[in-house]
Amino acid sequence: MVNQKNRRSRVQFPPEAFMSKMKKRPILVSILAVLSIIAGIPSALICLIFLLIRDEMITGIPMDGTLLDLLLLSLFVFSVISLAAGIGIWNGKKWGWWLVQFSSVYYILRSFSMFKQEITEETYLRTAISILDIFLLWYFFRPNVLAYFNMQKIKKIKALLILIGIYIAFMILHQLGFPLKF
Repeated sequence: MVNQKNRRSRVQFPPEAFMSKMKKRPILVSILAVLSIIAGIPSALICLIFLLIRDEMITGIPMDGTLLDLLLLSLFVFSVISLAAGIGIWNGKKWGWWLVQFSSVYYILRSFSMFKQEITEETYLRTAISILDIFLLWYFFRPNVLAYFNMQKIKKIKALLILIGIYIAFMILHQLGFPLKF
């Protein structure tokens, strides 16, 4: 009986081998993942519902049906991307890191366009969001966060240039008529 009790005391849950393979997720990564998932699910569902009942909506909106479809479809895609980013960063996936970083760069660079407009309450909101995005951009390049995503060897300047290049490609598509706002 004593021998069996000793065996049980040696069994730990979760097993040490399992725990040693788990990466410690930084707290802000956890918070951002949960918020991205919480925001992504209802946004995607709302856009999908609006796409399905589009005909009833068009009568009250002074917008071409095709333009409305493109706008709703792009919002749906970006909602799914938000959901995917949340899942990716929760699980420590490199593609999740890239999605979050692209989102931050996108919003930071888009915020420069607001300086051409007159100052309103929206300007203050966008400025606050840009400051938050600059913080996230910095935070996701911290050594412990890069380690969580197994990206310790990434060249920061190269990554930023890639992200800016993707942003420029999005802006070119936008100038060609694709409604790429999120």
